[in-house]
Amino acid sequence: MVMWQGESLYPADHPMKRTFKHVNIYPTNEFPFGRKGYTLTRLWETAKESHTQGMLILDGDVAIDPIDFDVMYRAMRSAPTAIHIGPARIWPVSTGYSTSVWAHRKFGTSFAEWQEFRTEVDTASFCFTYLPATLINGCISNGMENWTYPNVDKTVFEHARKMEIRFHVVDGCMPKHMHY
Repeated sequence: MVMWQGESLYPADHPMKRTFKHVNIYPTNEFPFGRKGYTLTRLWETAKESHTQGMLILDGDVAIDPIDFDVMYRAMRSAPTAIHIGPARIWPVSTGYSTSVWAHRKFGTSFAEWQEFRTEVDTASFCFTYLPATLINGCISNGMENWTYPNVDKTVFEHARKMEIRFHVVDGCMPKHMHY
């Protein structure tokens, strides 16, 4: 779970919180939004030693329930080389738009198209997303440790499009973006 300044929606004793490794991203004077790319790179370097097939990200301002986790887990186990996206709506306070929009979409779509639910996508905000090892390694080779918020998610998916990695919107998974 990626947490901004240590915030989490789950209390310390919640079973879902114990399911994830918690990665805190704190701001510094040089990086006021934190060093998300650096943090994910270092996390991957320790995780890949256990022959991990990918990384499941749950951003700290997104809530899931056990059903969401189960559906996502089955999807990523059935196709570990694809990107799996739990569809979430992002609230206006985070986007500046007048209404909520889907966190996943086709790259280059208009605001109106971003409001419609789509399964043919090639970009997203992490929210609740599985990234395969080939994508993470490709991003690290292209300097991910130097990428900073808010460009990390966007740049990861740019590389995914170049690498022609399949995107999959996970049916039955309904994470909730809580930053409203």
